[in-house]
Amino acid sequence: ILGFTFKENCPDTRNTRVIDIVNELREYGLTPMIADPEADAEEAKHEYGIVFDSVDDIKEMDAVVVAVGHDQFLRFSQEDFNKMFKEGSNEGKVLLDIKGILDRKEFEAAGYKYWRL
Repeated sequence: ILGFTFKENCPDTRNTRVIDIVNELREYGLTPMIADPEADAEEAKHEYGIVFDSVDDIKEMDAVVVAVGHDQFLRFSQEDFNKMFKEGSNEGKVLLDIKGILDRKEFEAAGYKYWRL
């Protein structure tokens, strides 16, 4: 999961809805990696028990959720996203773009399963 704050480019995690995604995934037995370079890490740990991962550590994923539209995430290229997924073809790479910040056509043309709310 990329992003945890309640809004873009802000360190505040209070009232974040991303915790709902985290909890739903946990109910399915999944342990999501969460990266948010903008978030207040101490606040997230204290309020939600969340310890953030580095964006660079997000690798070998089956799916990536872009939950918050931080400027840093807007600058990611398709190649940056490719590095987050398991090696091999783009087929089966699931990208969920909650905020609709990415170019749907670009990712679909590359074979991604792209979902947007």
